[in-house]
Amino acid sequence: GTAIDGSGGSFEIHDFADFKSLMDRFMTDKEFHIQSGRQAGDYVKNNAGAVDAIMKAVKF
Repeated sequence: GTAIDGSGGSFEIHDFADFKSLMDRFMTDKEFHIQSGRQAGDYVKNNAGAVDAIMKAVKF
């Protein structure tokens, strides 16, 4: 799978083979699993409130 947001914590999955490959790596590569989870969490924390900020800035 490829990271889709640059954070390293999200992955683009096109089919079952992509999904299986990523799940297999999570199961066998503990460091990859931990790092991906950490990066996903950091991405969410760093972007919390983005929707509110955008909605306040956009004039309807």
